[in-house]
Amino acid sequence: MHLVHFSLDRTYTVLSSALYPDGVANVDRIVLALVNEDYDSLTPLEDVMSVCDCSRSLVFMTAARKYCMRDFGDFLLFMSAGIGRSGEHAGRTVNIAVMLRMRARLNAMVDMVRTVTEAKCSYLMRFGLTGTASDATAVGVSEGREETFLGPSTEVGMAVARAVIGLLDELLSHELSGRKSP
Repeated sequence: MHLVHFSLDRTYTVLSSALYPDGVANVDRIVLALVNEDYDSLTPLEDVMSVCDCSRSLVFMTAARKYCMRDFGDFLLFMSAGIGRSGEHAGRTVNIAVMLRMRARLNAMVDMVRTVTEAKCSYLMRFGLTGTASDATAVGVSEGREETFLGPSTEVGMAVARAVIGLLDELLSHELSGRKSP
């Protein structure tokens, strides 16, 4: 297992389905645990914690080798993506974290999870894919103006959706180049 660390510019309160932390927590970095394609452990959290002090970290695990963190002004966007063959438990994965430089209530954070998921699915469906086997999504908020809604029809939601689609295309276009739309 190889760990890649991304320091965040501040502390974010995240709502997450990632490997760690569970649910809602404060984080100041993202850790990407890269595993081999044949990884099939049934104890992934224990595997990562045995090699990483991941306190105050948002931890994703993947067998995909394409990943990046981008700054879009109002938010940071982290993504790891791969849709090729991988191990039964490692799965095909698209992990996404959106770190918003603003405050938001929990319902708005759930709106953003929906926004990210819809954007990801709209991109994948162009290639006849309805999803991947083991995705995780995280939304973080910090300080600044407060947003009540973060769905896909809001200004922030539209910007995030476009960024998600653009970054997916950048990371996956080569893997998907031979696939045809249904």
